[in-house]
Amino acid sequence: MSPETFTPEINPAGTFTQIYSLFHELMTGLSEKEKDVLDRLARLEMEEKRLIDRYRAIKQFSDRLWEVANVCEILFNISDERKICEIVVKFLSRLYPVSRVRFLYANSGRNRMRLVAASPPVAGEEDRCAVYPMDCLALKRCRPLICTSPEKEIFCSELKEVAPTQGYLCLPLMGGGSVFGCINMVIDHREGLNEPALDENALKIIDIFTTYVSLIINNNLLMKTVRREAMTDRLTGLPNRRYVLEVLQTEIFRCERYGNVFSLALLDVDTFKSINDNYGHDEGDRVLMLIADTASRCLRKVDTVARYGGEEFLVILPHTGLQAAVTVIERFRKIFNQQTFSDFLNVKNVTLSAGLAEYPTDSNDGPTLIKIADERLLRAKRAGRNKVVWE
Repeated sequence: MSPETFTPEINPAGTFTQIYSLFHELMTGLSEKEKDVLDRLARLEMEEKRLIDRYRAIKQFSDRLWEVANVCEILFNISDERKICEIVVKFLSRLYPVSRVRFLYANSGRNRMRLVAASPPVAGEEDRCAVYPMDCLALKRCRPLICTSPEKEIFCSELKEVAPTQGYLCLPLMGGGSVFGCINMVIDHREGLNEPALDENALKIIDIFTTYVSLIINNNLLMKTVRREAMTDRLTGLPNRRYVLEVLQTEIFRCERYGNVFSLALLDVDTFKSINDNYGHDEGDRVLMLIADTASRCLRKVDTVARYGGEEFLVILPHTGLQAAVTVIERFRKIFNQQTFSDFLNVKNVTLSAGLAEYPTDSNDGPTLIKIADERLLRAKRAGRNKVVWE
Protein backbone atom coordinates (compact mmCIF):
# COMPACT_ATOMS: atom_id res chain seq x y z
CA MET A 1 0.00 0.00 0.00
CA SER A 2 1.58 3.25 -1.15
CA PRO A 3 1.43 6.37 1.11
CA GLU A 4 0.71 8.51 -1.97
CA THR A 5 -2.43 6.52 -2.92
CA PHE A 6 -3.69 5.71 0.53
CA THR A 7 -6.97 7.44 1.30
CA PRO A 8 -8.66 6.12 4.39
CA GLU A 9 -12.41 5.83 4.18
CA ILE A 10 -13.80 6.50 7.57
CA ASN A 11 -17.40 5.99 8.28
CA PRO A 12 -18.68 8.87 10.37
CA ALA A 13 -19.98 6.24 12.64
CA GLY A 14 -16.59 4.46 12.68
CA THR A 15 -14.80 3.89 15.87
CA PHE A 16 -11.41 4.98 17.11
CA THR A 17 -10.22 1.37 16.84
CA GLN A 18 -10.69 1.36 13.09
CA ILE A 19 -8.66 4.57 12.76
CA TYR A 20 -5.84 3.19 14.91
CA SER A 21 -5.79 -0.07 12.93
CA LEU A 22 -5.42 1.76 9.64
CA PHE A 23 -2.67 4.02 11.05
CA HIS A 24 -0.77 1.03 12.44
CA GLU A 25 -0.97 -0.74 9.09
CA LEU A 26 0.47 2.35 7.39
CA MET A 27 3.37 2.70 9.87
CA THR A 28 4.21 -1.00 9.66
CA GLY A 29 4.56 -0.76 5.89
CA LEU A 30 6.82 2.27 6.22
CA SER A 31 9.01 0.58 8.89
CA GLU A 32 9.57 -2.51 6.76
CA LYS A 33 10.61 -0.40 3.78
CA GLU A 34 12.80 1.76 5.98
CA LYS A 35 14.46 -1.32 7.41
CA ASP A 36 15.07 -2.72 3.93
CA VAL A 37 16.62 0.58 2.81
CA LEU A 38 18.82 0.73 5.92
CA ASP A 39 19.97 -2.86 5.38
CA ARG A 40 20.90 -2.03 1.82
CA LEU A 41 22.77 1.07 2.94
CA ALA A 42 24.67 -0.98 5.53
CA ARG A 43 25.66 -3.51 2.89
CA LEU A 44 26.76 -0.72 0.55
CA GLU A 45 28.84 0.82 3.33
CA MET A 46 30.49 -2.53 4.03
CA GLU A 47 31.18 -3.05 0.33
CA GLU A 48 32.57 0.47 0.07
CA LYS A 49 34.88 -0.17 3.02
CA ARG A 50 36.00 -3.47 1.50
CA LEU A 51 36.74 -1.80 -1.83
CA ILE A 52 38.62 1.03 -0.13
CA ASP A 53 40.70 -1.45 1.87
CA ARG A 54 41.32 -3.46 -1.27
CA TYR A 55 42.36 -0.35 -3.18
CA ARG A 56 44.73 0.67 -0.40
CA ALA A 57 46.26 -2.81 -0.32
CA ILE A 58 46.71 -2.83 -4.11
CA LYS A 59 48.13 0.71 -4.00
CA GLN A 60 50.59 -0.27 -1.27
CA PHE A 61 51.53 -3.43 -3.19
CA SER A 62 52.08 -1.35 -6.34
CA ASP A 63 54.19 1.20 -4.44
CA ARG A 64 56.27 -1.58 -2.92
CA LEU A 65 56.81 -3.15 -6.35
CA TRP A 66 57.94 0.22 -7.66
CA GLU A 67 60.43 0.54 -4.80
CA VAL A 68 61.69 -2.99 -5.46
CA ALA A 69 62.16 -2.17 -9.15
CA ASN A 70 64.13 0.99 -8.33
CA VAL A 71 66.41 -0.81 -5.86
CA CYS A 72 66.98 -3.70 -8.29
CA GLU A 73 68.00 -1.23 -10.99
CA ILE A 74 70.64 0.13 -8.61
CA LEU A 75 71.79 -3.35 -7.60
CA PHE A 76 72.23 -4.43 -11.22
CA ASN A 77 74.92 -1.74 -11.58
CA ILE A 78 76.95 -2.78 -8.52
CA SER A 79 79.74 -5.34 -8.88
CA ASP A 80 80.76 -5.57 -5.21
CA GLU A 81 78.78 -8.46 -3.72
CA ARG A 82 79.22 -7.28 -0.14
CA LYS A 83 77.81 -3.88 -1.10
CA ILE A 84 74.83 -5.62 -2.72
CA CYS A 85 74.19 -7.58 0.48
CA GLU A 86 74.35 -4.43 2.61
CA ILE A 87 71.86 -2.58 0.39
CA VAL A 88 69.49 -5.57 0.41
CA VAL A 89 69.31 -5.84 4.20
CA LYS A 90 68.95 -2.08 4.67
CA PHE A 91 66.16 -1.94 2.08
CA LEU A 92 64.19 -4.79 3.65
CA SER A 93 64.70 -3.35 7.12
CA ARG A 94 63.42 0.05 5.97
CA LEU A 95 60.51 -1.49 4.08
CA TYR A 96 59.48 -3.59 7.08
CA PRO A 97 60.75 -1.88 10.28
CA VAL A 98 59.31 -4.69 12.43
CA SER A 99 61.95 -7.06 11.07
CA ARG A 100 65.61 -7.82 11.69
CA VAL A 101 67.32 -8.84 8.48
CA ARG A 102 70.47 -10.88 7.98
CA PHE A 103 72.23 -11.89 4.76
CA LEU A 104 74.11 -15.21 4.92
CA TYR A 105 76.47 -16.26 2.16
CA ALA A 106 78.07 -19.60 1.40
CA ASN A 107 81.84 -19.64 1.01
CA SER A 108 83.54 -20.71 -2.21
CA GLY A 109 83.61 -24.34 -1.10
CA ARG A 110 79.87 -24.27 -0.27
CA ASN A 111 80.71 -25.89 3.08
CA ARG A 112 80.11 -22.97 5.43
CA MET A 113 77.68 -20.09 5.78
CA ARG A 114 78.90 -16.70 6.95
CA LEU A 115 77.09 -13.52 7.97
CA VAL A 116 77.97 -10.75 5.50
CA ALA A 117 75.38 -8.08 6.35
CA ALA A 118 72.72 -7.35 8.96
CA SER A 119 70.29 -4.54 9.72
CA PRO A 120 70.13 -3.63 12.52
CA PRO A 121 73.49 -5.08 13.65
CA VAL A 122 73.10 -8.42 15.42
CA ALA A 123 75.87 -8.40 18.02
CA GLY A 124 76.47 -11.84 19.45
CA GLU A 125 74.50 -13.61 16.70
CA GLU A 126 77.23 -13.82 14.07
CA ASP A 127 77.42 -17.60 14.38
CA ARG A 128 73.69 -18.23 14.21
CA CYS A 129 72.93 -20.14 11.01
CA ALA A 130 76.66 -20.18 10.18
CA VAL A 131 76.39 -23.87 9.46
CA TYR A 132 77.00 -26.35 6.70
CA PRO A 133 74.58 -25.21 3.97
CA MET A 134 72.91 -28.61 3.66
CA ASP A 135 71.98 -28.42 7.36
CA CYS A 136 69.81 -25.39 6.58
CA LEU A 137 66.29 -26.58 5.86
CA ALA A 138 65.49 -23.66 3.54
CA LEU A 139 68.62 -24.33 1.49
CA LYS A 140 68.09 -28.07 1.49
CA ARG A 141 64.50 -27.75 0.23
CA CYS A 142 65.34 -24.83 -2.10
CA ARG A 143 62.12 -23.24 -0.87
CA PRO A 144 61.34 -20.41 1.56
CA LEU A 145 60.87 -21.46 5.16
CA ILE A 146 58.15 -19.38 6.85
CA CYS A 147 57.09 -19.53 10.48
CA THR A 148 54.14 -17.19 11.01
CA SER A 149 52.79 -18.41 14.33
CA PRO A 150 54.41 -19.68 17.56
CA GLU A 151 51.70 -22.33 17.82
CA LYS A 152 52.93 -23.98 14.64
CA GLU A 153 55.62 -26.63 14.64
CA ILE A 154 59.12 -25.15 14.71
CA PHE A 155 61.16 -26.61 11.88
CA CYS A 156 64.44 -24.69 12.14
CA SER A 157 66.65 -25.64 15.08
CA GLU A 158 68.83 -22.55 14.58
CA LEU A 159 65.86 -20.23 15.16
CA LYS A 160 63.94 -22.17 17.77
CA GLU A 161 64.79 -19.56 20.42
CA VAL A 162 63.09 -16.71 18.58
CA ALA A 163 60.10 -18.63 17.24
CA PRO A 164 57.97 -18.62 20.45
CA THR A 165 57.78 -14.82 20.44
CA GLN A 166 58.62 -13.89 16.87
CA GLY A 167 58.03 -15.10 13.35
CA TYR A 168 60.80 -15.72 10.86
CA LEU A 169 61.43 -16.15 7.16
CA CYS A 170 64.37 -17.97 5.58
CA LEU A 171 64.61 -17.26 1.86
CA PRO A 172 67.19 -19.27 -0.13
CA LEU A 173 69.15 -17.58 -2.91
CA MET A 174 69.66 -19.78 -5.95
CA GLY A 175 71.54 -19.46 -9.19
CA GLY A 176 73.28 -21.66 -11.68
CA GLY A 177 71.56 -24.75 -10.33
CA SER A 178 72.83 -24.32 -6.77
CA VAL A 179 72.05 -22.42 -3.58
CA PHE A 180 74.64 -19.82 -2.61
CA GLY A 181 73.04 -17.89 0.25
CA CYS A 182 70.03 -17.12 2.40
CA ILE A 183 68.16 -14.03 3.58
CA ASN A 184 66.85 -14.44 7.13
CA MET A 185 64.17 -12.14 8.57
CA VAL A 186 63.09 -12.27 12.22
CA ILE A 187 59.77 -10.45 12.57
CA ASP A 188 58.14 -9.05 15.69
CA HIS A 189 54.52 -10.10 16.27
CA ARG A 190 51.70 -7.59 16.33
CA GLU A 191 50.95 -6.43 19.83
CA GLY A 192 48.37 -8.73 21.40
CA LEU A 193 48.32 -11.08 18.40
CA ASN A 194 50.15 -14.33 17.76
CA GLU A 195 51.02 -13.57 14.18
CA PRO A 196 53.80 -11.57 12.49
CA ALA A 197 53.19 -8.01 11.35
CA LEU A 198 53.41 -9.03 7.68
CA ASP A 199 50.43 -9.78 5.49
CA GLU A 200 50.21 -11.94 2.39
CA ASN A 201 51.16 -9.08 0.08
CA ALA A 202 54.27 -8.35 2.16
CA LEU A 203 55.36 -11.97 1.84
CA LYS A 204 54.84 -11.78 -1.93
CA ILE A 205 56.94 -8.62 -2.15
CA ILE A 206 59.75 -10.20 -0.14
CA ASP A 207 59.64 -13.33 -2.30
CA ILE A 208 59.75 -11.28 -5.53
CA PHE A 209 62.61 -9.15 -4.24
CA THR A 210 64.57 -12.21 -3.12
CA THR A 211 64.16 -13.76 -6.56
CA TYR A 212 65.58 -10.64 -8.21
CA VAL A 213 68.44 -10.49 -5.70
CA SER A 214 69.33 -14.08 -6.63
CA LEU A 215 69.37 -13.14 -10.31
CA ILE A 216 71.46 -10.03 -9.66
CA ILE A 217 74.11 -11.82 -7.61
CA ASN A 218 74.24 -14.79 -9.96
CA ASN A 219 74.55 -12.46 -12.95
CA ASN A 220 77.34 -10.63 -11.13
CA LEU A 221 79.16 -13.90 -10.48
CA LEU A 222 78.78 -14.97 -14.11
CA MET A 223 80.13 -11.64 -15.35
CA LYS A 224 83.14 -11.96 -13.05
CA THR A 225 83.70 -15.53 -14.23
CA VAL A 226 83.55 -14.48 -17.88
CA ARG A 227 85.91 -11.58 -17.25
CA ARG A 228 88.30 -13.78 -15.27
CA GLU A 229 88.36 -16.39 -18.03
CA ALA A 230 88.87 -13.69 -20.65
CA MET A 231 91.81 -12.34 -18.63
CA THR A 232 93.40 -15.69 -17.70
CA ASP A 233 95.73 -18.00 -19.56
CA ARG A 234 94.15 -21.44 -19.42
CA LEU A 235 97.38 -23.41 -19.46
CA THR A 236 99.25 -21.68 -16.64
CA GLY A 237 96.35 -20.08 -14.76
CA LEU A 238 98.25 -16.78 -14.89
CA PRO A 239 96.78 -13.50 -16.14
CA ASN A 240 97.07 -13.04 -19.89
CA ARG A 241 98.39 -10.18 -22.02
CA ARG A 242 95.15 -8.19 -21.95
CA TYR A 243 94.99 -8.23 -18.16
CA VAL A 244 98.63 -7.35 -17.54
CA LEU A 245 98.43 -4.37 -19.90
CA GLU A 246 95.51 -3.04 -17.83
CA VAL A 247 97.55 -3.56 -14.65
CA LEU A 248 100.50 -1.76 -16.24
CA GLN A 249 98.41 1.27 -17.14
CA THR A 250 96.87 1.35 -13.66
CA GLU A 251 100.33 1.21 -12.09
CA ILE A 252 101.50 4.10 -14.27
CA PHE A 253 98.52 6.22 -13.16
CA ARG A 254 99.24 5.38 -9.52
CA CYS A 255 102.92 6.28 -9.82
CA GLU A 256 102.11 9.53 -11.62
CA ARG A 257 99.77 10.50 -8.81
CA TYR A 258 101.98 9.55 -5.85
CA GLY A 259 105.44 9.95 -7.37
CA ASN A 260 106.37 6.27 -6.98
CA VAL A 261 108.53 4.02 -9.11
CA PHE A 262 108.08 0.49 -10.38
CA SER A 263 109.98 -1.95 -12.54
CA LEU A 264 108.91 -4.51 -15.09
CA ALA A 265 110.69 -7.54 -16.49
CA LEU A 266 110.17 -9.49 -19.69
CA LEU A 267 111.25 -13.14 -19.31
CA ASP A 268 111.71 -15.73 -22.03
CA VAL A 269 112.45 -19.47 -21.91
CA ASP A 270 115.77 -20.18 -23.59
CA THR A 271 115.75 -22.65 -26.51
CA PHE A 272 112.04 -23.27 -26.04
CA LYS A 273 111.55 -24.32 -29.66
CA SER A 274 114.09 -27.11 -29.30
CA ILE A 275 112.27 -28.34 -26.18
CA ASN A 276 109.04 -28.63 -28.17
CA ASP A 277 110.84 -30.25 -31.11
CA ASN A 278 112.81 -32.78 -29.05
CA TYR A 279 110.46 -33.53 -26.15
CA GLY A 280 107.04 -32.66 -27.55
CA HIS A 281 104.59 -29.85 -26.89
CA ASP A 282 103.34 -31.46 -23.68
CA GLU A 283 106.82 -31.06 -22.23
CA GLY A 284 106.85 -27.45 -23.38
CA ASP A 285 103.53 -26.92 -21.60
CA ARG A 286 104.98 -28.37 -18.39
CA VAL A 287 107.89 -25.93 -18.62
CA LEU A 288 105.44 -23.02 -18.84
CA MET A 289 103.44 -24.36 -15.89
CA LEU A 290 106.64 -24.65 -13.88
CA ILE A 291 107.29 -20.94 -14.48
CA ALA A 292 103.84 -20.15 -13.07
CA ASP A 293 104.57 -22.34 -10.04
CA THR A 294 107.94 -20.67 -9.48
CA ALA A 295 106.31 -17.24 -9.69
CA SER A 296 103.89 -18.17 -6.89
CA ARG A 297 106.89 -19.12 -4.73
CA CYS A 298 109.22 -16.22 -5.49
CA LEU A 299 107.09 -13.14 -6.03
CA ARG A 300 105.09 -10.97 -3.64
CA LYS A 301 101.30 -10.82 -3.67
CA VAL A 302 101.46 -7.24 -4.93
CA ASP A 303 103.57 -8.32 -7.91
CA THR A 304 101.89 -9.34 -11.15
CA VAL A 305 103.22 -12.05 -13.44
CA ALA A 306 101.41 -12.82 -16.69
CA ARG A 307 101.89 -14.93 -19.76
CA TYR A 308 102.63 -12.24 -22.31
CA GLY A 309 102.69 -14.53 -25.33
CA GLY A 310 104.17 -17.90 -26.27
CA GLU A 311 107.06 -18.55 -23.87
CA GLU A 312 107.34 -14.90 -22.78
CA PHE A 313 106.22 -13.67 -19.35
CA LEU A 314 105.81 -10.10 -18.13
CA VAL A 315 106.41 -9.28 -14.45
CA ILE A 316 105.35 -5.97 -12.86
CA LEU A 317 107.02 -5.09 -9.54
CA PRO A 318 105.28 -2.14 -7.80
CA HIS A 319 107.30 0.15 -5.50
CA THR A 320 110.49 -1.52 -6.71
CA GLY A 321 113.51 0.28 -8.16
CA LEU A 322 115.65 -1.22 -10.88
CA GLN A 323 118.41 -2.63 -8.66
CA ALA A 324 115.93 -4.28 -6.29
CA ALA A 325 114.07 -5.68 -9.31
CA VAL A 326 117.31 -7.18 -10.66
CA THR A 327 117.77 -9.01 -7.36
CA VAL A 328 114.22 -10.39 -7.50
CA ILE A 329 114.45 -11.55 -11.12
CA GLU A 330 117.92 -13.09 -10.62
CA ARG A 331 116.50 -15.08 -7.72
CA PHE A 332 113.51 -16.08 -9.83
CA ARG A 333 115.79 -17.21 -12.67
CA LYS A 334 117.99 -19.34 -10.40
CA ILE A 335 115.10 -20.99 -8.54
CA PHE A 336 113.38 -21.85 -11.81
CA ASN A 337 116.56 -23.43 -13.15
CA GLN A 338 116.87 -25.53 -9.99
CA GLN A 339 113.24 -26.66 -10.33
CA THR A 340 113.90 -27.99 -13.84
CA PHE A 341 116.10 -30.73 -12.36
CA SER A 342 113.08 -32.20 -10.56
CA ASP A 343 111.08 -35.20 -11.73
CA PHE A 344 108.36 -32.89 -13.02
CA LEU A 345 110.24 -32.44 -16.31
CA ASN A 346 111.99 -34.81 -18.66
CA VAL A 347 114.13 -32.00 -20.02
CA LYS A 348 116.73 -30.67 -17.57
CA ASN A 349 118.63 -27.47 -16.97
CA VAL A 350 116.10 -25.16 -18.64
CA THR A 351 117.11 -21.51 -18.29
CA LEU A 352 115.51 -18.08 -18.54
CA SER A 353 116.68 -14.78 -19.97
CA ALA A 354 115.23 -11.45 -18.86
CA GLY A 355 115.25 -7.78 -19.74
CA LEU A 356 114.23 -5.08 -17.22
CA ALA A 357 113.00 -1.49 -17.39
CA GLU A 358 112.13 1.08 -14.73
CA TYR A 359 109.42 3.73 -14.52
CA PRO A 360 109.97 6.66 -14.91
CA THR A 361 113.74 6.44 -15.47
CA ASP A 362 113.52 4.54 -18.76
CA SER A 363 110.10 5.85 -19.83
CA ASN A 364 106.76 7.00 -18.46
CA ASP A 365 104.84 5.19 -21.20
CA GLY A 366 103.72 1.57 -20.90
CA PRO A 367 104.38 0.35 -24.47
CA THR A 368 107.78 2.06 -24.47
CA LEU A 369 108.75 0.40 -21.19
CA ILE A 370 107.86 -3.01 -22.63
CA LYS A 371 109.81 -2.23 -25.81
CA ILE A 372 112.90 -1.28 -23.77
CA ALA A 373 112.61 -4.45 -21.67
CA ASP A 374 112.23 -6.50 -24.87
CA GLU A 375 115.37 -4.95 -26.39
CA ARG A 376 117.31 -5.80 -23.24
CA LEU A 377 115.90 -9.33 -23.33
CA LEU A 378 117.26 -9.73 -26.88
CA ARG A 379 120.65 -8.51 -25.69
CA ALA A 380 120.58 -11.14 -22.94
CA LYS A 381 119.86 -13.79 -25.58
CA ARG A 382 122.71 -12.58 -27.78
CA ALA A 383 125.07 -12.53 -24.79
CA GLY A 384 124.66 -16.28 -24.30
CA ARG A 385 121.24 -16.65 -22.63
CA ASN A 386 120.51 -17.39 -18.94
CA LYS A 387 121.14 -13.75 -18.11
CA VAL A 388 119.37 -10.65 -16.81
CA VAL A 389 120.03 -7.34 -18.61
CA TRP A 390 118.83 -4.04 -17.12
CA GLU A 391 120.87 -1.37 -18.88
